[in-house]
Amino acid sequence: MLFILRQLRRLELRKRSGQYFLYAFGEIVLIVVGILIAVQINDWKDERKLEQQRSELIENLQKDFRTNQERLESSIQIIGQNDEDLVEFLTVISSGKDELSLEELQRMVDSGFRHEIFQPALGAWNAAISTGAVGLLDSPLLNELVAEFEQAIADFHRTDELSGELMFRGSFWEVRKRLGSLHNLVLDDYYRPQIFSRTVDQYQTFFTEPEVYAAFENMQWIYRNEHEILSAAKELTEKILNTLDEL
Repeated sequence: MLFILRQLRRLELRKRSGQYFLYAFGEIVLIVVGILIAVQINDWKDERKLEQQRSELIENLQKDFRTNQERLESSIQIIGQNDEDLVEFLTVISSGKDELSLEELQRMVDSGFRHEIFQPALGAWNAAISTGAVGLLDSPLLNELVAEFEQAIADFHRTDELSGELMFRGSFWEVRKRLGSLHNLVLDDYYRPQIFSRTVDQYQTFFTEPEVYAAFENMQWIYRNEHEILSAAKELTEKILNTLDEL
């Protein structure tokens, strides 16, 4: 009888041990599953956060380059008009047209002294570069296009600096010294030193001198180069916007 009771007790212990083992195994499985779920949720949250940052970056870049597009269109129009007006002036002077009024002369000559400043909107791009957020876009094509755009703007600024050098140290400076003042030649009535004023015929004769004519021709070529550079930058801007739309 005692033997039977002992056997029954052993069977009961084995049964309980098996239940405890299954319980412990179930607890471990639950813990592991809980950890995996928590990791998955964190990964999902991180991915969602990165995707939100990526979307915001794309949106900000699109805003900046739409602004660049508008600014470029305006600057291209202004510089193109300057170029056309200066070509008209050079054509009239070289043709020896008579009966040209001082106002007509001033309107045409004034185009040689207009200065167009173009500053691109690159705040979002520069911030993305400095923080490393540009890596969220993972677009070598976009990186290449923006680099070409920045190079075009740098070329424009160098060309624009050349116009300043012509005005204050180059050929236009020689023209200014010979005239005494350029104010009599421009449309602005704010300041006109009469001691340096000339008649229309005297101005026309002055402009046909080779070095004077060359000074205005230099400025016309600067306008032409600036127009071509900004036109190329505008095409790059359109490509950049198309690339951003596809991201």
